[in-house]
Amino acid sequence: MNAIISTFSNVDQADAVRAVLVVRPSYLQTAFDEIKKQYGSIDQYLDSLGLTVNKRKHMQDMYLNENAPF
Repeated sequence: MNAIISTFSNVDQADAVRAVLVVRPSYLQTAFDEIKKQYGSIDQYLDSLGLTVNKRKHMQDMYLNENAPF
């Protein structure tokens, strides 16, 4: 992250980029709370995006294992 931020000479721009790149628990909780408020659950939200149970299972199998491509 510091390598990205160091490319900005403007302190305000660097601060803005830092705010977007940092994952804060309170940000995540706010997002989850809003999703639950608007959609009822995370599963219903994912369904609304077209991510069916089968698609989610496929993605979990691809990315949540020791051979994930990253």
